[in-house]
Order: sequence, then structure tokens, then C-alpha cells
Amino acid sequence: FTGNGVFGAIPYLVVEYGDGTQKQCTFKREDNVDDLLAYLAKVCPGLPLHSVQAEQRLARKAQEEAVRYLDVLTPEAQAAREKLEKARTFLAGYPKLTDRLSAAAKAKRVNEHTNPAHKWVALAIVLAGLIAAVYGVIAWRRQEGFGMYFTLLGLAVVFLFSGTQVIPTMKNNKRAVTAAWEQAQKDMAGVLPENFPLPARYAHPVVLDRMIRVLREGRAQSAEEALAVVKADLKALNADVQVSQEEYDEVVAIKPMFLVSDYE
Repeated sequence: FTGNGVFGAIPYLVVEYGDGTQKQCTFKREDNVDDLLAYLAKVCPGLPLHSVQAEQRLARKAQEEAVRYLDVLTPEAQAAREKLEKARTFLAGYPKLTDRLSAAAKAKRVNEHTNPAHKWVALAIVLAGLIAAVYGVIAWRRQEGFGMYFTLLGLAVVFLFSGTQVIPTMKNNKRAVTAAWEQAQKDMAGVLPENFPLPARYAHPVVLDRMIRVLREGRAQSAEEALAVVKADLKALNADVQVSQEEYDEVVAIKPMFLVSDYE
């Protein structure tokens, strides 16, 4: 991240050529960088994807994590771990479905916790911005000096509030987000094999990763117990708990799925 930008940090990827020269490529979304790196890892397995400093940091983190894990698991826990790892490999083949499941849960969670009055206030502000922009264009064509300011102000208001995901639209309303969440679960259930260790509403690679870690830490002996521990861990995480960036990314991806499902 550059740490620069008006509305937030800007993700970027540094490409280093064979002669040592570097080129910085900026991206709009962080997940675009992750997707590109994941693709490169598949097509070019031997290509380094991190800087030397990042590799050292990842190595230290791996050593710190290794201390948390048991050297030997019980036969039951080992069998559960192998089952979950196979499930994770299976889900890796359906990234669009898992991403859609996470996104649909987030949208439903945001919609449920947005004050309806705020939605209509935001819509009224956007409409006022549109009116101001149109009036500014008309005044500008009449060569009135203040027309440009009305146009710029109106457009700024429209773009600012349009990106808040608060304004009610055809796709951003209670009925639409609920239908999208149900369809995402249905689509996921349609590809899951029998005896999959997770219900469709929780079928996400990050959930399986956390369950595997729970087993390796000795906090559970079966997949059912591991899922219960994962639920308890997520419940314990709130705005007052400080976590690493990696865990934050995991929680943001999966906690809405548990929240909209009431942890059932």
C-alpha cells in the first residue's frame, strides 16, 4: 500500500525485472492484486511473488505459528484434518461461488444494519446533487459565472454518496439482498458433494483454514467441534479486539456469513 489517496490507501504491485529495474503498478482494489498473484503462482510456480523482506517476515510468522501447533494429532483429529484439507482443495475450484457467498452475506449484513431513514436521506442528497449539476450546466451555458461551481458541487455529491452503498436501488434493498444471499447459498449447495463438512452457508476456504488450525492446535478433535470453536472465536471478535492484518482479512470475509445465519 502507498498510504496515499483521498479516500484510503492505494494498493500497488512492484514488478522487478531481470536487470534489477522496478516498475510500480497501482490497482483500484486489493483483491485484484491477490487474484493476479494467485494466477501467477499457478502458471509460474517458481516465480518469486514477494520481496526479500516480505519472505523473511513470512518465514518468521510461519515459525511463530508452528509453536502453536501440536507435533502429533490424535487419529480422530488427523482424520478430520485430512477431510477438511480435501474440502478446501475442492472449494479452491469454485472461487466465484465462494466470493459471491461472502459478498452476498456482507451486502445483507450492511442492509440489515442501515437505518432506513439514512437511506432516504442519502437518496434525497443525491437527487439534490443531480438537480444542482443540471442547473449548473444550464447556468454555465448562459455564461453565468457560478454555473461551474454548481456543476462541480453537484457531481461531487452524486459520486460521493453513490459509493456509500446506502442508497436504495434495484439491487440494494432488503428484498434484493436477501434473494441474492439465498441464491448464493443455493448455487453453492448445488456443487457441494455429499457429506461435505460444512453447510452451504459457511462453505468458504477461510472457514476451512480456521477449522484446520483449530484441529492442529488441539482445541478440537472433530470437524463438528472445530466449527463450534470457530464460531466461538468469531463471536469473541468485536471492534474492541485488535488483530493482525491477515486475521482481519479473514474475519471480514467470513464473519458476515455467520452473523446473517445467527451462527446456526
